[in-house]
Amino acid sequence: MVNGIARGMTLSKATGPSWLLVALFNLGHEPEVVATEQRPMNFVPASKHFKRRGSLRELDAAIQRLKQDPQPFEVVLDDRRVAARPLTVEGRLHGLWYWSSRADVEMHEPPPAGAWVIDLTTYTALGSAEWAEMADIPNEVRGQERHVAAMFAQVDTSTGKEAHALSLIEAKPIGAPFQAEWIVRRTDESRWRSLFHLRIQGVERNGGVHRVALGLSQNIGELDRMSRRRTLEDVMHVGLRAAREPGEYVALMSAKKLALIRWLTDPSPEIAWLGVAHEATPAIHPDDIDEARRILHVGTSDWGSLSEGTVRVMGVDNRWVHVRARAERVEVENGEEAVAVRVFVPVTSLPGEIT
Repeated sequence: MVNGIARGMTLSKATGPSWLLVALFNLGHEPEVVATEQRPMNFVPASKHFKRRGSLRELDAAIQRLKQDPQPFEVVLDDRRVAARPLTVEGRLHGLWYWSSRADVEMHEPPPAGAWVIDLTTYTALGSAEWAEMADIPNEVRGQERHVAAMFAQVDTSTGKEAHALSLIEAKPIGAPFQAEWIVRRTDESRWRSLFHLRIQGVERNGGVHRVALGLSQNIGELDRMSRRRTLEDVMHVGLRAAREPGEYVALMSAKKLALIRWLTDPSPEIAWLGVAHEATPAIHPDDIDEARRILHVGTSDWGSLSEGTVRVMGVDNRWVHVRARAERVEVENGEEAVAVRVFVPVTSLPGEIT
């Protein structure tokens, strides 16, 4: 459960009123509507979104109430129902889920959402308790600032958006807004679609005015980790950008033929793979063929499964090299599959040093 809401819940209603996500981090300006329950809105000023007479007064009253007492509430005013769910971090009200409808309309709960701040002066990040629950932050570090790299390590950024996000960190001016949809991974490898909204601001923090990103994130849908393979793009985009151990390489291999298709990192200088005259013939040790088949083919056949083991492969100097392999089946194209394999070569396995 997340915030008392099941992970697999329906995050919006097909008909009827919807909760609105209202952001308050355009400091010195009016509140902005940034999303419905599943769809982003482009930082729409409240005065342009709400047209019914009295709507702005209701919203302002809700915001003032949450600033004085940041607790969820629901009230019925004559024939209308107004409700709000505050989203705060560091005692600062970043925004709120806001509901306004006729009193006779049934109200449902909004999707999980959380507030966060990324300090672009210190390169640290802090999320609210709701965000920590949504992102499955380890209990021992919840409520603590962490390096911004810890956040990027947990998200799969959408195509073409990571460069934009990094440009915000490095150069965008105070007031600059940004919205995107990224995938957040929990520790159990389940994933969810995060629609997030932020503005760069100058905020008093830790004894000085820091350049920060004030943000809100909402869960717009769970991704069943068993519903599909990770794609080759997933592996290349997420896995390969992480720091690797000495002697660690990544290859794409055929599960059926137990053969190298291509290196996804620089190739291992210790392993024979070119198949040219001046190099040893690429091979898996005959006694390890069954183990290789188990790792690459059998062990990765189930959805979401990882397989690991040790085999001997031919080295460039015509000697067998013991390597540890960690394999995962991935989708390549048009339903075809291959295996992404992390290969760990002992750092002492230089030509002529191990048999």
